[in-house]
Amino acid sequence: MKTRKQRIDDLHTAFQKINGSHDFSGDTTVILDLPPETCPQWISGMVIPAKSVVQYNGIKYYCPVGATAQAHFPPDGQGLEAVYKPYTDAELKDWIYNEYVKVGWQRRDATNGNAYEVYNTPDVLMNNFYPPHQNPANWRLTY
Repeated sequence: MKTRKQRIDDLHTAFQKINGSHDFSGDTTVILDLPPETCPQWISGMVIPAKSVVQYNGIKYYCPVGATAQAHFPPDGQGLEAVYKPYTDAELKDWIYNEYVKVGWQRRDATNGNAYEVYNTPDVLMNNFYPPHQNPANWRLTY
């Protein structure tokens, strides 16, 4: 019988065969276009190779550094921006802490229910740590 680590390593080997490589290097187009079945579900204890993508609660997370997933540090936890970078798409969704977004994308601010659009920022909004209503330099109210 295989150990948990061996099963996880087998999963990563299978993942790499599907994609050819796990090194996505933060390439947004590639990450957003990855079919869900090619991104393993984040589970506590899994070994996540550097520059790979996992899923958690329906969101893809790019992992620039290697890590071992820990139950008390899920990908959507604040303060984990060095380990997990969320990627979704341009569709209107609730704002997500540290999410990658592009100019023109909209997000709903759960604090006030308003929708905001990203503007006046480089291609990557790297410091997306504050809700739109607290960051008027990068977000403008749309409704």
